[in-house]
Amino acid sequence: FHSGPIIGNVVGTTTPKYTLFGDTVNVSSRMESNSESNRIQCSDRSASLLTQQWPDAPLTPRGSLHIKGKGDMNTFWVNEVVVEDNKNDDTQESVAVKVLS
Repeated sequence: FHSGPIIGNVVGTTTPKYTLFGDTVNVSSRMESNSESNRIQCSDRSASLLTQQWPDAPLTPRGSLHIKGKGDMNTFWVNEVVVEDNKNDDTQESVAVKVLS
């Protein structure tokens, strides 16, 4: 998802529909199409707003993605934290992603 200004209006006379317009809608669509199945991805702008309202928000940086029409954007996974498990052998360390419910 992405956060930003949008405009909404009713379009059409025969079958009127409420529609949202703006760059925010387009970027949100790109976030969805560039995401992975069963995962929530957000832009850095949304991540910033989310952490302002919820400082302990479970966000994991996904890295920079090329978003059509916008260029490279930093994105984050939401509701995921990186968990490091130390195995019995000190030389091996595993890193896993835990989905919070």
